[in-house]
Amino acid sequence: MRNTAACDRPDIDRQVNPILIRCLGDLAHFGNVAFIKRNQQTV
Repeated sequence: MRNTAACDRPDIDRQVNPILIRCLGDLAHFGNVAFIKRNQQTV
C-alpha cells in the first residue's frame, strides 16, 4: 500500500530525478578531475 502511493505520484520522480542526475554528474566530473590529476602526477 505504501509503495503504490509513491507510484501514483509521477510528479515526485520529475522533481527528484533532475537533482539525482545533477548530483551524479557532479560526482562523475570530480571523479574525472581526480583521475586526470593522478595520471598527470604519475607521468
